[in-house]
This record gives sequence, structure tokens and C-alpha cells, in this order.
Amino acid sequence: MKTAEPGQFVLYYHQNLLHTGIVTASGEGKITILSRNKAIIQLPLSRAILISIAGNGKDDPNLALEHFCLLIDQFCDRFSPHDLVKGVEAMGDGTEFDIIASQSGYILDYERFALYIFLVSRNDYFSHKNGLFKVLSRKERQTKIQHRQQELERKSFLDKASQLFKGILDGEIKSVQTDKFTHGVMQALQNSLIDHQQTDLVKVLQKISPERTLPGKIWRIRRVCKDITDDTDVQTAASGLPVAFHDEYHSQARIFNYRDLTHLEAFSIDDPSTRDFDDAFTWEESKSGYNFGIHIALVSSVITKEGALFEIAADRISSMYLPNEEIPMLPPRQAHDELCLRKGNERLVLSLLVELDQEMRVLATEFDICRIRIYQNLSYQEVDRKSLSSPFSQMLHLKSVLFQQRKSADENNGNRYQYQLFVENGRVRMRCLDRLSPARMMVEEFMIFYNMSFAKLAMDNDIPLIHRNIETRFLSENDLEAPDTYKDKTMHSAFLSTQAGFHPGIGTQAYVHSTSPIRRFADLLNQMQIMAYLTYESCPFSTEDLESYIVRIATRLMQQKELYAETDRFWFLKYIEQNQLGTPLSAYILKKTKHGILAEIDQWQRKAILKTDARVASFSEVLILVNRVDWESRSLIVDVLD
Repeated sequence: MKTAEPGQFVLYYHQNLLHTGIVTASGEGKITILSRNKAIIQLPLSRAILISIAGNGKDDPNLALEHFCLLIDQFCDRFSPHDLVKGVEAMGDGTEFDIIASQSGYILDYERFALYIFLVSRNDYFSHKNGLFKVLSRKERQTKIQHRQQELERKSFLDKASQLFKGILDGEIKSVQTDKFTHGVMQALQNSLIDHQQTDLVKVLQKISPERTLPGKIWRIRRVCKDITDDTDVQTAASGLPVAFHDEYHSQARIFNYRDLTHLEAFSIDDPSTRDFDDAFTWEESKSGYNFGIHIALVSSVITKEGALFEIAADRISSMYLPNEEIPMLPPRQAHDELCLRKGNERLVLSLLVELDQEMRVLATEFDICRIRIYQNLSYQEVDRKSLSSPFSQMLHLKSVLFQQRKSADENNGNRYQYQLFVENGRVRMRCLDRLSPARMMVEEFMIFYNMSFAKLAMDNDIPLIHRNIETRFLSENDLEAPDTYKDKTMHSAFLSTQAGFHPGIGTQAYVHSTSPIRRFADLLNQMQIMAYLTYESCPFSTEDLESYIVRIATRLMQQKELYAETDRFWFLKYIEQNQLGTPLSAYILKKTKHGILAEIDQWQRKAILKTDARVASFSEVLILVNRVDWESRSLIVDVLD
């Protein structure tokens, strides 16, 4: 049975480190130890690894311990790992320490302590498991050495990162050059945040300026390191999603044979704030009726599977349009300039050329590489005002014909008006989009026609693509927030697949996304596949490749969806605070939660948590007056008006 008396020396682990101490008291299975740094700790007797045979006698414990440790240090210097390896190997595979010590002739207390400390410290030669020491094989040694080197490199990285973080948060570092180390720190921080992991890097950051919030510290660090922009909010910074571009990326367009359509006046139709135009149209009269062109930016002309721009797109997956910031999928040089269909430029495009008769019946369609000149970037509102003039009156007629041919199941579903938050000069504003405006519905129908035709071309020629399919399920009464709204409800969930499936909302046997290759990675992949077919090359991606990308796309889109919800909630509360305090608002009470009352603010169709002393019934309309925003709980403090 193990015993320890005052004055005996002990070897023990404390906070994962091996220590030598002297016992000052013992009893009831516990020992009190004086450590070399003069700390007093109490441990169970079972935690003592080695206990000296001889005791200290009546000498001062501090002096005795220091003398004993000095003997250990001096004796450790005598050991040769190569000699010990031979000796331990000769004893067999896995040997108890006492046997190693006695057969090696180390009997004195300080010799035994020194031997144990040396064997444990040289884990590049010896393993220690279940009380047995074993000599490592050559392969095990190499692995250990590599692991130790990685640990040292990681420690150096964390120490350097800690100095960087502290300098930034203390205000000593106000600007950082984007070098390899800084980029590595930002990449590691992004990955930790995206995966919601308490990595060693995050723990380092948490220890610095603990009085500050972690999201606030992340925002400050990423901003100083130029990993986010001046417009980026705290929510986006804390999400870990990539924002800023650290390098200037130059693109060289491949040379293709193309059809020259620069004599036609091409034009785009989009929102006034759009900067990344990726679609345009041409219209001309012909002998049979009309020639109509839908032209999509030929992003695949400058992006290859092996290129840096492809990796950037594969990482970001999609452009993000937040209230305070647009974060493009591709660098601004490409997204807003070299690839976009901006007024006054000539661009290569992947065109769907449509031959129509006088009744707007489709006579023939063809995909081809074309070169166009963009004459105008029109807004939806401008086209709505010109809807009775040519060519827009004819294009609207074509839209109606195409829509009727599809027999869409989802005609005009949802609210007509959509409200978008945007930040302008520090003020949060709300813009109203008319989803059913003639121009917007026309462009939507033409994009659907392009995507349907794209999918059909792929199916007819066995070209692997990423399809957008729909899963439909019927909702039960329990699925709905308000039971009285249950009337033959169904829910449609979109998912990506390499297998084509019927799309009930659009009314087609196969559907893909292909009209936004500047903004969406799936569209870019699909365009690269079709371009290979049109230029008589092998498809760059197999079905298996696309399936692996689908997982990547779905994961990133879910992360972006979470950020959209978080930023929209923040900026909506900011909008209320700046513009609607003290203004009566109509709200629909959904349910009570542990955080407050979940309600939908009718005017903007947005949900918010309300806090009030008034009693309100679920599924009822009330009139509220917002007194203030509680930022800690992200809720509205309201009065309910009679």
C-alpha cells in the first residue's frame, strides 16, 4: 500500500505538468505538498507517481527540496537516450518503471526521479501507457518528431497571433499589411467562426480584453487586418464568412469563335442599384417575325477549373446583398467591370437565340457564343414606363405566351410587395419592390425560359449539370403558425441534384440555374459544362465532381441564410429606432416565447420580438407604439394601444 510521510519527496502531475515536491502533511488518503515554486497544494495520495524512500529529516523543507531538485537536474544531464533505448529494448515490449530503474542500476531517490522525468520528457524515443514504458519504432519516432514540430509551429503561430490581437485591441496597431501570416490568421479565424468551434485561436482571443464582447473584438481585428470593409457590420464579421478580397486578380479571356451581334442594341433590365449586370437582351424584326436574344455574361471565358478565381467562387458560392453592403462572389474588378454587362462595353456572352413568328410562337432556339455591345442599363421602373413602346410591348406579349405555355402552378403566389432594407449615409431606409411589375415579371419569365432551354440542351446531350429540383410536402395544422390559415397548404423545398426532376412551380421536366454566373457558383459550374460542349471539349466536371460541389454549395448557402436573418433582424431594429419610435404600428401576434411575444409587423411583413406589460392573445391584430429598442435582447419595448 502506498504511503507518504512529511519530509518525503514526491513526483506528481499538476495542470498537465510533471512536478517535484516535498510532503508537508498527510492523512485520510491525502497529502499536502510544497512545490518548488513555494506553492502549497493538496492532492489525493494516489496522484503521487513516485515517492522517495528517504525523508528530509529536520532540514528546512524549501532548502531540502531545492537541493533534491538540483541533484535531479544534474543527473538528468548524464542520460544518453541511445543508451537507454538499448537497455529498455532489451527488457521487452512494455516494461514497468521500477524494473527499468533497478535493472539499470538507478537505486537512489534522485536517480529514480531523474530517470522517470527523462523517460517522460523524451516522448520522441519512449511511449508511456498504462504504467508501461516502451521504445518507439523508427516510424513512430518520425511521427512523434513531426507532431512535436507541428506543436511548436502552432505555439509560435498562436503567440504571434496573440501579440497581433492584443496590439489591435489595445489600439497600438491601427493598420496591418496583408502578408502570408496575417492572411493565415484571418483564414483560421474565419474557419473557427464558420464552424462555431472553440479553437485554440478563439480561446486566445477570448483571453485578451475579456471585458469586451467577442463579436466586437472580431469586428475590430478583421477590420484592421483588412479582412472586412469599412461598411461591414458586427454580425457579418462575427459570422466568419469571407468579405474582403486580399489580392488583385487579373483575368485573361480565352479566345473563342463567336457570332458578332454588336450591330444590335443590347440592353439590361435590373434594379437601379445593381452593379453586377450578368444578363442582357436584344430584339429585332425578321422576315418571319422577330429575333430575340437572351445573353448571359460569359464568365467561363476567364475562369478555369485550376484558376484562382475559380477557388474564390468555390469558397464564396454566392454574392451576398446585405442592407449595408454588397459582398460579391467574384472580386469587384471582375464582378463590376471586366465581366459585367455594363453600358458602353462589348462583352462575350452565352446567348439563347430565339426565332419567333408574328404571334410570338417559338420557331427555333439555339445556344451560341456571341459578342454584344451594351447600349443601355435600364431599370424595371424605366421599362414599366415604356411598356407600350417597341420593343417592350412585343417583349411583354412574348412573356405572356411563354408563361401560358408553361402552365405554371405558382402564378402570383405570395405578397406582391417586398420590402428591402438598405443603409445610405448612416441612415437605414426601406425600399418597396413590386414583384408583379410588368418589367420584373417579364425578366423573370425570360430567365426561366433560358434556364429551361439550358436544362433541355443538357438532357438531350447527356451533359452533367446541377439541377434545381423541388420537394413538395403537405402541411399539417401543427406546421402552421396560425391554425386558422390551414387550408390545403403545401410546402415546397428546393434542393440541388445532378438528377433532373419535375419542377412543379415552373411546370417543366428539368430546371437549372444558369443566368447568374457572376453571382452564383452553381450557375458558373453549369455554364462551364455547356461551354465545353459548345466548343467540342470534354466537360470539366463529372457527375461525382458536381455532387461533391452540391454539398459545398448547400453548406455555404445555409451559413449565408443564417447571416441574412441575423443582419436583417439587426437592421430592421435599427430602422425602427431611427424612423418609427412613437409611431403607431399594426402587428399580428403569432405566439408567446420565453424571449417575449413573437409578432409580425404588418407594414413590412417582418417578425420581431415584443416586450410589453399588456396581455395580448395569439393570432390577433393589435396596434403598438414602440418606445425603444432593447439591444441586449434584440427586442422592441412597446405599449399596446386600445
